[in-house]
Amino acid sequence: MSLLNGSRWSMAAATHRQHTTHTSRVDPQVLARKLGAITGNDVSQSIKFDAALALDSPRARQFASILAATLAHIACVPKGETSPLVLGELEQLLVVALLSGAEHNWRPRLAYHAQPSAPWQVRRAEEYIEANCGEPIDIESIAAVTGASVPSIYRAFRASRGYSPADFVTQCRLRRY
Repeated sequence: MSLLNGSRWSMAAATHRQHTTHTSRVDPQVLARKLGAITGNDVSQSIKFDAALALDSPRARQFASILAATLAHIACVPKGETSPLVLGELEQLLVVALLSGAEHNWRPRLAYHAQPSAPWQVRRAEEYIEANCGEPIDIESIAAVTGASVPSIYRAFRASRGYSPADFVTQCRLRRY
């Protein structure tokens, strides 16, 4: 059974006698782009994941819970009725959860702390969000528009506004619709 099927992420589930197996395929460029945005690094060498996700670590359990919630959402919405906006956001969430929860060769760089963003970059991010809030918005696009890394723009929003860029996107969408 196909769950999410897009050009960037596809998932399938198969039920066996006593368990369900979930298989995911993610476009490596999507992972590299997201990882580059999160770390502020050019991800020129490929991301190499461990062969299996050991569910005894807190990070892996976090990924598993996000995956389970996503699968539950997809299962309860009639086929073809899920909003492309929702699917886009779920895809972004799954990519970040995978990069954060699974062991891979870039994992040490996820602890990197970028320089803080300037106030003008936060204002520019808000302008971009206001202009595009009817479309799927990912944090990489916000970072690219501001010239800041994802961690620095996120921390700058928290420090100067008291909320995250995602919270601002939600506020914008609620005001607009």
